[in-house]
Amino acid sequence: MKIDSYKFRESCEVVNKLCHTTMNRIISCMNKHHNHCELLGEYLKACIVMEKLCNYCCTTCCNTENGISKYILKEVNEKCNKIIFCCKKINKVKMPKKDIKEIRCDKLMVVCNKLIKMCK
Repeated sequence: MKIDSYKFRESCEVVNKLCHTTMNRIISCMNKHHNHCELLGEYLKACIVMEKLCNYCCTTCCNTENGISKYILKEVNEKCNKIIFCCKKINKVKMPKKDIKEIRCDKLMVVCNKLIKMCK
């Protein structure tokens, strides 16, 4: 499978930055909502992993002759699905909408869906 490395990199950079800037917000939200710490912790871990994975992808994707490997695409797909899964669970819990908006679930779901489409 051959995908446009530069478009993939662009999308990965957006996810990377969004994950990076969201992590402290998630931690703050964990302090406010102790009863949802496990779920928020799962989301935090998914963001950390995705940030590092996207950082790796952005570094390597345009510097290889063969483009992006199917294994990297599979990994990105899995990690994006994990973030979407966490966000859907978070959207179902009883937490103020303001706090849910602050941890950017909606934005991350949109950009992750975009990356998933690129991975197919």
